[in-house]
Amino acid sequence: MYSGRLEEGIDEKSCGAVLYQRRDGEIRYLIVKSTSGHISFSKGHVEGQETEWETACREIREETGIEKLHKTGEFRESFCCLTEEGKRKQIVYFLAEFEETEVSPVDRELTDVWLLSLGEALKRINTPEEREILKKADRLLERAEKAADRLPERAENTEDRLLERDGKCGGSAAGAGRYV
Repeated sequence: MYSGRLEEGIDEKSCGAVLYQRRDGEIRYLIVKSTSGHISFSKGHVEGQETEWETACREIREETGIEKLHKTGEFRESFCCLTEEGKRKQIVYFLAEFEETEVSPVDRELTDVWLLSLGEALKRINTPEEREILKKADRLLERAEKAADRLPERAENTEDRLLERDGKCGGSAAGAGRYV
């Protein structure tokens, strides 16, 4: 498990997740728009002694109201950028499936929330680093689905066996110059 502790040379850290849901046989990704106009994934700053995953869960819950998350495998991608204040910031993303069917911004920091196909999500996300992270997440999910199709029919829930869901969350209470 990754701690929320700052690495050397990093001034701040935010954690979130590439959130997805299967609808009508297609994977859809949850994309958010902040009041600053940044379009990407739900994320936020590490608080206290939180782990990265705990931070991601808390921020997603605070921003979107989503509480039922299932962490998918060991997916963890990160990149660094500069904030408007000139601080070096690390952004960490996990991959997680969510259960809620109705999602809307519940935090005043967000103006919009969309559930989009890969193509539409890639068009809206406005940083190349986050577009690449989405592509990696989608490739992982695509490989898992293909592998599940090749397994014998007797497997009751092949998807859950292929994609380890070890990080349940819910139920209980280096693009220098880029601003994120």
